Amino acid sequence: MCHAKIKTLELDKFYRTLGRITFSFSKIDFITSNLAVEMGLYGTYQECYDISSSTKINQLKAKALELPELKIKKSVLSWLDNLDELRKKRNLVVHSIIMKNVSDDNDFRLHNFRKDKNGIHRIVETFTSDDFEHLDKELIRVLNEVF
Repeated sequence: MCHAKIKTLELDKFYRTLGRITFSFSKIDFITSNLAVEMGLYGTYQECYDISSSTKINQLKAKALELPELKIKKSVLSWLDNLDELRKKRNLVVHSIIMKNVSDDNDFRLHNFRKDKNGIHRIVETFTSDDFEHLDKELIRVLNEVF
């Protein structure tokens, strides 16, 4: 097999991993939207679909804190905290320009720009192929915990 063919196969695997990350999080967003309605945060499903994932997670945490002290309360809060951390990583991946290091196939730079009250900030993070695969597996694990 020629060297270019190997690189194409590795790149295809990388793109499939990015696709799974995106798809998994869309399922998570669907679940959190449904939880928000079931917990009375919104009257209809349509009301919460344009609300950011961050806002929904924070609202769900606040609502979960109102629950009686049950074993499930701690689990729900832990799940939401974990989900929020994964959301931040997912957003970094999905909303960045991803550049591959030409001298190292396992080294990626994620370039992102964020705006706040102090201006626009450039953020550069380093990810490896293993980091992308770990995020993919963690999102699937978080989805499975719901069921």
